[in-house]
Order: sequence, then structure tokens, then C-alpha cells
Amino acid sequence: MTTAIEYDANAEWSVLDEDLVRDMGAGDAQAFATLFDRWHPLVHATVLCAVVDQDAVNDIMERAFWHAWEHASAYDARQGSVEAWLTTITKRGVLRHMQRSHVS
Repeated sequence: MTTAIEYDANAEWSVLDEDLVRDMGAGDAQAFATLFDRWHPLVHATVLCAVVDQDAVNDIMERAFWHAWEHASAYDARQGSVEAWLTTITKRGVLRHMQRSHVS
């Protein structure tokens, strides 16, 4: 199943992703909301590549964005883009879900 990602790579953004994450690290909830709105289609599509249960998809997405919120101050743009950072967080969440599913 192929999932279309509603994301326009050419969209003009008034605030850079790195600035949003920096502001999230300082506790800015509006920065988090903007980052979520911008990147939730990608995170959702990433989870859907491996997980079909909608409750699990929602749980993994929630945990991924919660992790991003909690660890925003540790983000280092020299190690990769925000897109790569969020994708890595999400994939790790998918792997944890799959490991728990196979154990139980």
C-alpha cells in the first residue's frame, strides 16, 4: 500500500525547522504545534509503512512527537536535518512496537 505524503518540499516557510526545534527546547508550545503541523504527514506515512493497526499508529506517532518535544534541546543540526531526526525517532518507535508485538 502506498501512502501519499501531503508535503510540499518547495513551500515557503517563515520559520526554519531548526529554529522551531530550538524554540521547542526552550519550552515554546507554539513552535511544537508548528513543527507538528509541518511534519505529521511524514511521520504518519513512515509509521504506516510498517504498522496497520490504527491505534498503534496513533500511539507511535504520539510517542515520536513527545520524544521530539522532550529532547528538542539535544538536537544538533550538524548531525542532520530535522526531517532526518524526526524520521529516526519515528523508525525507532516502529521498531520498539514490532519488538513488543513479537514478545507478547
